[in-house]
Amino acid sequence: MAADLRFAWRGVDTNGATKRGRTIAADAASARAALRREGWTVLELDALGEAPPPKTSGADVTLFTRQLAGLLRA
Repeated sequence: MAADLRFAWRGVDTNGATKRGRTIAADAASARAALRREGWTVLELDALGEAPPPKTSGADVTLFTRQLAGLLRA
């Protein structure tokens, strides 16, 4: 499986407001699609290189989820 990439983007929303940001996606088409779903029309999209690996493990996420469930039941 290929590593995800970081992208810098500039776009406009339906009101014409401009915004800049960064996103992580598998490729440029996926990045554009994700931004489009959020309501942005992408004007510029630049690849910045590989995204850093996640800092949490699956075991950490599982532990947190179990602890959260216990708190919500309390």
